[in-house]
Amino acid sequence: MRKIVLSLSFVISALVLGACAQLAELSSYRITEPELERMIVRQLDQAQQEVRIMGFGVPLEVNSLKAEIGPDDTDLVRLAGDFSLAFEVFGRKYPVQLTLGVEGSPMYDGEEKAIYVRRLNIINSSVNAAGFSGSLNAIDQQVLDILDEYLAQQPVYRLNPEDRTQNLLMQVPLSLTVESGALRISPSR
Repeated sequence: MRKIVLSLSFVISALVLGACAQLAELSSYRITEPELERMIVRQLDQAQQEVRIMGFGVPLEVNSLKAEIGPDDTDLVRLAGDFSLAFEVFGRKYPVQLTLGVEGSPMYDGEEKAIYVRRLNIINSSVNAAGFSGSLNAIDQQVLDILDEYLAQQPVYRLNPEDRTQNLLMQVPLSLTVESGALRISPSR
């Protein structure tokens, strides 16, 4: 009887160890630059398409968005976009074209099951409006404050419980690593 119990516990231990090894291999998920871009654009489309500038509600349209993950072997995410804004003052519309590039640190929030970009820095900014074309350096801090506030509430990626791998990952504590061209979510060690 003792041999049976010992053999049974050996078999169970081997099965558990094998399952853990398979889980470790299967349970990481890569988010590539195109996936991240699609997710951000989809969220922007669903979000309120108006920003508040100097007390005015201004419609915002995203013309293009590009994401770079881990550029130059860093642990950063860079986002560059072209935006259209339409100021309306005293019944007249003033179209504004804005180009903005920011970078920040991606962070995984285990409670929200989402990735946020924090500690933003503006790497470039320019505006083209009503004959003026130039840099936004004078108001970079105000733009950064608006972006910080938005990205503090809006993740750039949220795990999908409908996806088997992501659902499996949602059941354990996770860590986020930045690779060149992708974010990898995997069980914490």
